[in-house]
Parts: sequence; structure tokens; C-alpha cells
Amino acid sequence: MGKHVWSEKKIERMVKEGRGKGNGSEYRPWLEITDLSSLGRSRRVWSAKTNRIHHLFSDVEYHILLISTQK
Repeated sequence: MGKHVWSEKKIERMVKEGRGKGNGSEYRPWLEITDLSSLGRSRRVWSAKTNRIHHLFSDVEYHILLISTQK
């Protein structure tokens, strides 16, 4: 995996994009799967319960989402 450099410019851009803000279906996560390199285990999963896409970085996060959204 490569080293990620978080410059002030990049952080300012993410703040302007509204990352980490919002409620419910309007929430935008601070980190999205395109922000980090992956070995192929990241996923974007839509949830009917929250009515938005979740950016998951591991199988553990994915399984927790599946368990938490069961009816």
C-alpha cells in the first residue's frame, strides 16, 4: 500500500465538499473508498434503512452493516 499524504489543501477541499457532515440520507462520510488504496476488500453498499451509500473498508464493517440492517 502507498503512503497517503494529507495536505492542508486536501483537507480544506474535503471540508468544502461537506465531508463528515449531514444527517440521515444526506450524510457524507469523511472518508470514501476512493480516498485510500485497497487490496480489493472495500465496498460501496446502498442501505434501504439509511437510504444512502455506505463506504466500507473491510469485511468486518460489511458484516456489521448486514447484521445491523436486518429487519
